[in-house]
Amino acid sequence: MTRVGEIGARLNDDLTIIFNNIERAAGTLEAAHPAREILTEMRHAAQRCTWNAAQLLRAGEVIE
Repeated sequence: MTRVGEIGARLNDDLTIIFNNIERAAGTLEAAHPAREILTEMRHAAQRCTWNAAQLLRAGEVIE
């Protein structure tokens, strides 16, 4: 695996932790809680990062 691929893989691992904790936090809140909006924004940002990590992984495969 190339350095780019390694970075993508580590980023993906960290994002899995972030996603899991966002979901756990959301599960503890009532439906109308104002923090739900913040968690939704965090989830969307993490999803964009996941797409970027996937691009890094694919770029690492192309380089090899």
